[in-house]
Amino acid sequence: MKIFNQERWGMLDNRLKVAVACRYCALPYFSNLVVQTGLSETEVDHGLYYMTDVGVLKESWKLVDGMWVKCFRYDDHCTNDFIDKVILELA
Repeated sequence: MKIFNQERWGMLDNRLKVAVACRYCALPYFSNLVVQTGLSETEVDHGLYYMTDVGVLKESWKLVDGMWVKCFRYDDHCTNDFIDKVILELA
């Protein structure tokens, strides 16, 4: 994500980049996450699949520009705190 320190952003694992984008973006849906992270669709898909599979992310449907999109949010307060601290370190 261009708003963060690019050197630190580059050090993150792709899954953690997706995790940060899910927390930081106002509307964390798939195509928005691809644009924000700069990762390929496959890399974002693997990150979302992994975090959904282990129960970290919760999926919900939202109406965006006349289309229904699946958004991803954290359902756990501890996970939010951890990702918020990662975001602070990236600034």
